[in-house]
Amino acid sequence: MMRLLAVMLGACVAMSAQAGGNAQKGKQKAAQVCGACHGPEGNKPSAPDQPVLAGQYYDYLVRALSDYKAGHRNTAS
Repeated sequence: MMRLLAVMLGACVAMSAQAGGNAQKGKQKAAQVCGACHGPEGNKPSAPDQPVLAGQYYDYLVRALSDYKAGHRNTAS
C-alpha cells in the first residue's frame, strides 16, 4: 500500500522534475492533492466514483497521471 503511494508520488515528482521544480515540494503537493480525494494512503476515496489508488496497476497509474498532465483527464480539485 505504501509502496504504491511512493510509486505514484514518484511519478508525479518525475513529471514535475522535467519543469525544474523542487522534488520535495512536489512530493508534498502530490500527497495533498491525491490524498484529498483518495485518502492519505490511497485506499479511502471520499466518494464512490473515485478509485482506490492503493494496489492499482503501475500502468494504470502512469496512464492516469499522463492523461491529467496532458489535459485529457480532469479532476474536480
